[in-house]
Amino acid sequence: MPTRPCWVEIRTQSLEHNYRFLQSLAPPGVELLAIVKADAYGHSLDLCAPALVRAGAQSIAVTSVEEGVAARALCPNTRIVVLAGIFPGQGVATVEHCLSAVVWELAQIDNP
Repeated sequence: MPTRPCWVEIRTQSLEHNYRFLQSLAPPGVELLAIVKADAYGHSLDLCAPALVRAGAQSIAVTSVEEGVAARALCPNTRIVVLAGIFPGQGVATVEHCLSAVVWELAQIDNP
């Protein structure tokens, strides 16, 4: 089956402006979590994550440890949250790349 023809252009200046605008609407002291999972929803993690950090994002969120490792390479000083948690065998990579993982089961904490 043919796929839909799609074309998306990302203007990082616009993305940065939009983040700053949304942050200005938040109450003082509230931090926005910039979600860049699934390759920034198909818009390129390589473009979007650094742009959001430049705009002031202190934390970005990804789906997996693998995405977190890629995001860490792009944003070395930013908090990176792994929304889908970690799975067996990913504990070491999570710690090595300073990722913050969401935990919903105690078994995830004991994950070598």
